Order: sequence, then structure tokens, then C-alpha cells
Amino acid sequence: EMNESLPTKVTIATGERLDMVSMTYGDVTVSAGGDGGDVQEYVFEDGEYITSMTLSKVKKTAFGTYRVSYVKLVTNYGNVIEGGTYRSGKSTTYTAPEGYAIAGFHGHCGDEIDRLGAIYLLVE
Repeated sequence: EMNESLPTKVTIATGERLDMVSMTYGDVTVSAGGDGGDVQEYVFEDGEYITSMTLSKVKKTAFGTYRVSYVKLVTNYGNVIEGGTYRSGKSTTYTAPEGYAIAGFHGHCGDEIDRLGAIYLLVE
């Protein structure tokens, strides 16, 4: 039986940048960001969970703060959920340790996602 703290669905909204990200845990959805962008929903299969997350950053203005421009989530079954604008020089991949899943996000947002990090959870 899977850990109840693992998400059952992930939703991202992307355009030029990452506008919104949400995780659904059973009946509860936790989301961050604005209402722009093209929405993609992914419902996890039984036993499926996120194992890695790749993010790209971009400066919104010359003197401005960074925004997340791209997100790619990869599951233990090899499925990929991605969107936004990939930038090779400004990308970071977070990979869950063996036996762990990326079960949630932490970060900062306004209308778009400024910063995003991974929350790891033991699967077994």
C-alpha cells in the first residue's frame, strides 16, 4: 500500500515561464502561483511517484528577481511532465535519493513561481 502522503496528481501551468504548480493528495489540493499558462494534469498510476525535478531559471527583468521558466518532472515509471522554456545554462536537477519520492514542493510565488524546491519522502 502506497504512502498516503504521496501525491495522487500533479498539475502544472506553463507559458513562457512556470505559472502554477499543484499537488493533489487524496481530496486535498495544494497549489501555488497564478492562473496563467497552459494547464497540464497528470494522474499517477498505482505505485508511481516523482523521482526527479529539473528547473530552469530566468530573470524577469534586467534588475529583477529570478523566475522559474521551466519544469520537468520524471516518475519512477519513466513518465515525464514538463513545460515552460528550457535554458541549459540555468538549469538544476533535483533527484530523490534511492527509496525516496519527491512528494511536494516548497518555494515562493506571486503570479508566477519564483523559487521551487523539492520535499523528499521515504516511499516504503
